[in-house]
Amino acid sequence: MNITVIKRNNRREAYSREKLSAGFYKALEKRPIANQEFRILIANIERDIYALNKVEIKASQIGDIAMRHLKKLDK
Repeated sequence: MNITVIKRNNRREAYSREKLSAGFYKALEKRPIANQEFRILIANIERDIYALNKVEIKASQIGDIAMRHLKKLDK
């Protein structure tokens, strides 16, 4: 399924796993996280995004999902 991300300025762009990964890599660069754990984290976030079963999703919704997973990681 192709997902379109709606940015804050209402611009639309195709969902990119690479963009999500790059953002998380930057956010987690000072945390001790194994590569396997990182890949699982990204896969779980994507699973939740796809589970919404939407063709378009707001960037803020992706951010909310991502933050939920980050909080779990910190526990």
